[in-house]
Amino acid sequence: MESETIHTMHRVKLEESTTNVGPILAKRLLEGNKLNRDFRASHARKIARQMKLGRWKASPEPIVITSKGRLINGQHRLWAVIETGTTQEFTISEIPDEKYPEIFEILDQGATRSPSDVLREDSKNLKPINYLLRVAGLVKVEPQDLRPFLDSKLGHIVRKINDRKPTGKIWKHNLFKAAMAVSILDDVISEEEAFTTYDTLLSNTITQWPNIYGQLYMQLTDTTMPLNYSGRSVNNDWFIRPMFAIKHRHNSNIKMIRIYKSFQHQTEAAVVRVLTKINPYFLE
Repeated sequence: MESETIHTMHRVKLEESTTNVGPILAKRLLEGNKLNRDFRASHARKIARQMKLGRWKASPEPIVITSKGRLINGQHRLWAVIETGTTQEFTISEIPDEKYPEIFEILDQGATRSPSDVLREDSKNLKPINYLLRVAGLVKVEPQDLRPFLDSKLGHIVRKINDRKPTGKIWKHNLFKAAMAVSILDDVISEEEAFTTYDTLLSNTITQWPNIYGQLYMQLTDTTMPLNYSGRSVNNDWFIRPMFAIKHRHNSNIKMIRIYKSFQHQTEAAVVRVLTKINPYFLE
């Protein structure tokens, strides 16, 4: 239940309390937002999205107000409460008015935590998944967006690839890992065959690789060949060409990897299909 007034909150020892804040109280708290930092709409929308999806968790950093109701920090969280119409639990701290300048100066000076920090996961396991989510249309990938996929078969496959400590510019590339995982999950290749082939690529010379992987290597290391490096498109050559190689691995008649529009569309559909099967709501 939302606390009804700021005065109600003042009856408790605020520096040690948690308080349910809904839209009514959030508006009242924001009335004291006189000299706060510039409002960052993108940051506030990000928080609102997490609240809307029920994934927002109370930050250990409290909402700080002075004894006369001046808001020192928390404006983005309060705006998100109003925007979503939800009630959230916050830690509220009250300080004397005369402490306002010194407290204001030191808040939010800590380093921003990366998704790897938040999820306590090696960034090598996150980057292929991050790319796939961006390709599928997620503009800003948050740690909470990554979690369902990290905990799924997709995360298992990426970790299994990285456990082999791959070497070589292509075979250790995050987008090759992404292509390998999508191909397995979309039933283009079995996990057993994929890793048997991968082990061959890691341990043998190019003359012992399946022919199409030799073509892939030559194309991606050809410095005269213009390559697409987009981080938001399946047309990135470091992703779509491995996808093609894996799909056509048994076709000995292919003498050159050529990517046509039809295959681009097939690849886009495959990425969305794989991600949606894991989490149907990942774009919401």
